[in-house]
Amino acid sequence: MAGAQTIAVWTLLLLACGSLFYWAVVLYRVVITVIQLPTGRDGVVLADGDHRESATRSTAVVVPAHNEQGVIGELIASLRSQDHPDFIVVLALDRCTDDTARVAREAIDGDERFEIVEIGACPPGWAGKVHAVYDALQRSMRAADAELLVFVDADCTFAPTCLRAAAALLADRGLHLLSLLNTLTSDRWFEWFVQPMAGFELMRQYPLTRVNRAGPRQRAFANGQFLMFDAEA
Repeated sequence: MAGAQTIAVWTLLLLACGSLFYWAVVLYRVVITVIQLPTGRDGVVLADGDHRESATRSTAVVVPAHNEQGVIGELIASLRSQDHPDFIVVLALDRCTDDTARVAREAIDGDERFEIVEIGACPPGWAGKVHAVYDALQRSMRAADAELLVFVDADCTFAPTCLRAAAALLADRGLHLLSLLNTLTSDRWFEWFVQPMAGFELMRQYPLTRVNRAGPRQRAFANGQFLMFDAEA
């Protein structure tokens, strides 16, 4: 019996050490990524400096939303506070059955930079979110003229300099697509544990430092919560 217990203890100890080593490697990769890749704050510096003109290219922000009455007001408030001089927002309200439309209109409060497109159905063969974005772009009266297209989730909020900073980073790095990793918020205790682990695992599977590499070591990755495209691409 004592021998079996000893084996079990050593097995658990080895598993614990292996797990600790694994997460240490993941943490190392995350730290390297944070050091090597630019941030939104770097974009603010570029927007106020060398890329002042590029940072203010005309921009259309498209927000697909399905039953987002609890969060869409905060998103709209953050977009209205943007310091970008030339942008519009298209809200693609996809088959909403709650008060999303009412909350959105109240938050917009007559701001002419905002446009609401209400979508009543999703055709067969389409994913709802993809169709909402496509339909909104097709029906929008002003999005076609934008030089940059930005697709964001309805449960995000923006720092006032976000659009200018992202546009400056896009220009500085010569990209046609820029994706930002947002700062996660935690309202419940378990989110403090689950969200970091999920983020670490994504960075392990898709190292951000390999996104733009050529060849077999490339690992394409983008965060669907914020996608900025050059419209010409």
